[in-house]
Amino acid sequence: MITEVEWATFVPSALLLAATPGANQLLALRSGLRHGLAPAVSASLGRFAAFALMVIAVAAGLGAVLTESAVALNVIKWCGVAYLGWLGARTLLAAVRGKASRAAAGGEPAHEGLNGGGSPRTPRR
Repeated sequence: MITEVEWATFVPSALLLAATPGANQLLALRSGLRHGLAPAVSASLGRFAAFALMVIAVAAGLGAVLTESAVALNVIKWCGVAYLGWLGARTLLAAVRGKASRAAAGGEPAHEGLNGGGSPRTPRR
């Protein structure tokens, strides 16, 4: 059972963390500022789909496996690191070459979904 003192510390901490913008919120803001409301909403749907898949994976037991297996957790982390590195390199190359944005080609939902689902995160014990 959670005590009143634990609730008094948990709730403000959870609210502060929830209100702090992370990479996904900043990516959605960037999509909205660059491309308008419709592409930003579409991109956010891609992010929510990735989060839904993560929730399903945890409910299926992946969280427990990653908590117990350091090797599995490191494989997942390094896959995320490689993906984010690839995204960064691709973004830099596109900026140097002056290519058109992904939103014009309809790629924002997939980009936000992969960004949300591919970020290396450590499960909390």
